[in-house]
Amino acid sequence: MPFPRRADKWRLPGYIQPEKMISYLQNQGQLQYDSPESVVIIYSSGFAKQVQEEDEVDVRPFMGGRLGFFKKFDHRLATLSGFGIGAPAVAAKIEELAAFGVKRFFAIGTCGALNPHLAIGSVVLCEKALREEGTSHHYLPPEAEAESDSLLLRRAETEIKHLGIAIPRTTTWTIDSPYRETREEIAEFAAQGISVVDMEAAAAFAAARYRQVPLACLLVVSDRLTTPEWDPQFHVGPVKVGMNLAWQVAVATLRH
Repeated sequence: MPFPRRADKWRLPGYIQPEKMISYLQNQGQLQYDSPESVVIIYSSGFAKQVQEEDEVDVRPFMGGRLGFFKKFDHRLATLSGFGIGAPAVAAKIEELAAFGVKRFFAIGTCGALNPHLAIGSVVLCEKALREEGTSHHYLPPEAEAESDSLLLRRAETEIKHLGIAIPRTTTWTIDSPYRETREEIAEFAAQGISVVDMEAAAAFAAARYRQVPLACLLVVSDRLTTPEWDPQFHVGPVKVGMNLAWQVAVATLRH
C-alpha cells in the first residue's frame, strides 16, 4: 500500500488553511500582537525557560505553544516552545507561524548519536534528513530530499567560524517511533554516513519548504546508540553546553 494513499497528495492544497485558523482565533480575541520576523524553535521547554530568564522576554501564548519575544531585539526575534515534540507538532507550528508572518526559522534540539566518534554534547548542523517519519510525505514527493535552506545553512557556518569552533554538517535519520529504532537500522544507516537520529528534522524541513520559508537546524547529542546498551545522558553538563552553543549560533544566524 503506498503512503500517502494518493501519490499526488503533496501537490494538493489542504482543505483547512492555517491562515483561516489564525483569522478565526483573532476574531475570538486571541493573537492580538504582531508576528516576529524570525523564530528559534526550541523543543525543550526547560531550555527555553532558561534562555528567557537570562533576558527580558515578553511571553505570549501561540496556538498551544508559547512565543517569547526578546525586547533587546525589538520583538523581531522570538523563541517558540511548549508545543510538544515530534514531526506533526513542529510541522503544524511552522505552517501556522509562516501564515502569521514569520519569515525565517532555526530549530535547535537533541539527537541520538549513530557515529561512535560523536561524544555527548557534540553539536551537528543538519544538512539533510532521512525521511522515516510520516509527516514529510504529506508535503514533499517521495523522491525529494528533506534538507536545510542552503543560504541559512551557509550563514550558520559563517557564524560558527566567527566563534572559532568546528561543527560538522551531517544527515540525520528522522523517525516517529523512538522505541522502534532497531540495531539493524542503526548499523545500516551509520554505514551510509548518517550520524544522528531525531524525531523532527525531516518534517521541519519539509513544512518550511512547502511554505517557502528558510529553516536551518542544529542538534546536540544527548544519547548514544553506539554502545551495547542505550546510553541516555539528557541532563548532563555537556548537553547543556551544547544547547547554549546551538542557541548562540541560531540567534546570530537569524539576526544577520
